[in-house]
Amino acid sequence: MSTWNVNQWHWEEKKWSSWACDRLKEMFSGLEFESGDLKMTSVCKTVSGDAYVNIRKGKRYEGYDMKIEIDLEGEDADGKVSAKIAIPDFCDDVDDQAFKVNVTVTSPSGSGCYDKVTAAVDTKKIGEMLVAFIDELREK
Repeated sequence: MSTWNVNQWHWEEKKWSSWACDRLKEMFSGLEFESGDLKMTSVCKTVSGDAYVNIRKGKRYEGYDMKIEIDLEGEDADGKVSAKIAIPDFCDDVDDQAFKVNVTVTSPSGSGCYDKVTAAVDTKKIGEMLVAFIDELREK
């Protein structure tokens, strides 16, 4: 990481928080979700938290603790639909990378709309994108 840290023996930390926030916003904006007549597009509203790479005794340790909020806008046969995706605990200490993805419908209300939105939002794809981000951070 640096020229002064010969053989990467001493503790050294490099912050990647700014890059991580920008990269996650880029990754989660413009996604398209569909289910039946419902079509939605994502806009990544907020990404906050920390990302870093540590080196000690020649070993690399990547760390991240981020919060991601994504807005969804779209339409179905009944009109406009708005929803939100929240990933409140995207962090390196989550076992098996089983990140919690919360989906809420902001308008219109009703269980029918909620069912359509949850069917459209591909949480597996979101999980795969988070794993891809982790791989990118490891390359830094």
